[in-house]
Amino acid sequence: MPSIGYAGYNSGCRLDLVKDKIDRQSERQARAIKKEYGGEQTDDLSGLIDDLDRVVSRIVRIGEADSSGSVSCFTCGHTDHFTKMQCGHFIPRANKALRWELSNLKTQCKNCNELKDGNLKVFAERLDKEKPGTSEWLKEEGRQSVKYYRHELKQILLGYRAKLKIIEQKLKK
Repeated sequence: MPSIGYAGYNSGCRLDLVKDKIDRQSERQARAIKKEYGGEQTDDLSGLIDDLDRVVSRIVRIGEADSSGSVSCFTCGHTDHFTKMQCGHFIPRANKALRWELSNLKTQCKNCNELKDGNLKVFAERLDKEKPGTSEWLKEEGRQSVKYYRHELKQILLGYRAKLKIIEQKLKK
């Protein structure tokens, strides 16, 4: 038997109406986001993080590549096509505060990034050679705790996608 709510309303029916209204509103929001961001909407947090990782990795690797797509490993100098290289993190990517910070990211070969765990001593030296104090600044920034919400990740992704489109033009010339 359905429960009777306040003022004689059938709370089961009222609850169904509220759920339907929320579902319709969520569908409208999903369509608006799809229109604004282009492509499919990524609802889950892990999907947004994966998308951001892919886009930022391409920005780093293509951004450092020449017009033919060749890029050198930041730590050892090995040269290969950007599709065969990786995006290395000075402060590990588990650190959300710096995961997509471009000054923390450089192109690396698989050997340096995976087998040498980022070759961090050389990484730090080269970062500081480019811009003195960068490695210490990154270490300090990495101590901060950051929590991103979906809407923040979507905004970051939108900005990086726009930047990637500009950088990809370099390869098309």
